[in-house]
Amino acid sequence: MRLQIITLSFFLCSSLTWSQRKSDLLMEIQQLKTNIEQQNDSMRKLRSELVSKSALIDTYSNDLKDMRETNTNLMNTMGKFTSESVANTMKVNNKLANINDIEEKADRIRGLMLDIDSINITAAAGLNQTISAAQGLKIEEASLQFPIANLILEMSDSLAAEPKLVAVNEIMKTFEGYQLIITGNLDKLEDGSDSIAFQLYDLFTKVYALEPDRIQIAPSGNLNFTFIKLSPDFTNVYMLTKQILR
Repeated sequence: MRLQIITLSFFLCSSLTWSQRKSDLLMEIQQLKTNIEQQNDSMRKLRSELVSKSALIDTYSNDLKDMRETNTNLMNTMGKFTSESVANTMKVNNKLANINDIEEKADRIRGLMLDIDSINITAAAGLNQTISAAQGLKIEEASLQFPIANLILEMSDSLAAEPKLVAVNEIMKTFEGYQLIITGNLDKLEDGSDSIAFQLYDLFTKVYALEPDRIQIAPSGNLNFTFIKLSPDFTNVYMLTKQILR
């Protein structure tokens, strides 16, 4: 009987112990489920954050790619701009150099013209002592011109002593670059002698001893006047101008 009681007591204790362990086990399982759910929530949150961060990384990658492309385009544009700026600067410098060269040549040609005008003014002042503007002296086309009445020359005892012709000879001797053009009637006179124009040509070449290549005769239908024209050697002026423009 005592053995039965002991056995029964053992079974009761075992049963109580097992129930307690089962209860504890169930609680542990429940706690484990709770932990698993928490872990799952954490995993879902991590996945969500990972997805968000992955999308953000993709966005940053695309932005970085766009920035690189923009930077490349900008560098190319800057390179082209720099090249064009250098080319334009060189063009401007070349144009400025050309302008300076043109201005320098213009100044030299202007100086040449002023020299010619100065010579003409000096020559006119010398002639004005004998031939006034009232007698027809004028500066025209960079030349000095005046008429001489044929009647006065025909009545002159000596053409070589005629004051106007003496003055012209002095100018021709002073300014060796001057050319003389005698314009008048080239027909023979009634007595068969040479016309006034040819007589003047002989006077300047044979009596005054001027070089023949500095004197020209030109025809005119005016029977009353012979025209005297003194002008610079325009061939020389042309050559000087051409030399400046090279």
